[in-house]
Amino acid sequence: MPNVEHFKIEIEDDFMARQTRAEPVQALAELIWNSLDAEATRVDVDFEFKDLAQGMSKIVVYDDGHGIPRDQAKQLFGHLGGSWKRLRRRTGNKERVVHGAEGRGRYKAFALGRTADWKVCYLSGSDPKAYTITLLESDLKDVAISDEQNASGQKPGVACTRFG
Repeated sequence: MPNVEHFKIEIEDDFMARQTRAEPVQALAELIWNSLDAEATRVDVDFEFKDLAQGMSKIVVYDDGHGIPRDQAKQLFGHLGGSWKRLRRRTGNKERVVHGAEGRGRYKAFALGRTADWKVCYLSGSDPKAYTITLLESDLKDVAISDEQNASGQKPGVACTRFG
């Protein structure tokens, strides 16, 4: 019987960079769709300008969705493709039709800035917990997830911040 060599496909930087290409309006729409897919009933978008000559310095998309449990963050942010949305075409509680199914929309948002922070709050049982997920345009394959902290008094949701 002949030997068979197996190997894992590696994603190169040029491929990752192509995932970030989008018009700013498309990029903002991806963030809003992600909020709606998390069953948010309210999504707010804030813009902060350095000044008009320099352009936008920060965009924050806030939602009151269910957040992302810390033990699911690595799975959700650690893969391109294989999104949960391709298996379940509706959200769990509100039965909304979901948007997207490729797990790459979050990268389109780099059309808005070079740094992305997701400040996440979710309920673990009845206890609110919080942590942060960070992606940098300079190394799109590196996902930084902070330790989880108690977040008493906070409500579930995500604040996604893009810094230009």
